[in-house]
Amino acid sequence: MNLLPIARVIEDAGIARAGTNLFLNLFPSEVETGILLRSPLTGTKIDYELPEFRKASFQAIVRTQAQNYSQGDTLSRAVFSVLTFEDTQLDAIYIKYVRPRHEPVSFRGSPGNNIEFSINFDICFVVTDADGY
Repeated sequence: MNLLPIARVIEDAGIARAGTNLFLNLFPSEVETGILLRSPLTGTKIDYELPEFRKASFQAIVRTQAQNYSQGDTLSRAVFSVLTFEDTQLDAIYIKYVRPRHEPVSFRGSPGNNIEFSINFDICFVVTDADGY
């Protein structure tokens, strides 16, 4: 799925900026504090009985320095909160819902003495403009 509309929700909330501390599918190793949105390797399932209707998932990963655990927790909960919504038109898709599956989970994720927090989201949407999607 195209994660750009989801990234814009994070930007519009003032949480992060694309290319600075907000990235899609690739987290640069030199970024000490930031957010990554990842599409699943399985892609977005297509249901041919319901044209343009999609159910998918994506992952948000928040990275922070190990000594700033509370900053990472706060940032991951901000992402959790802003990416919990329903009945919203974003660009060429109408989002029925975006819901986190679980609370943020922290883990030691990178060799640079950083902690990463992971949140998996489910999303249900309808493609309203196939040319723009």
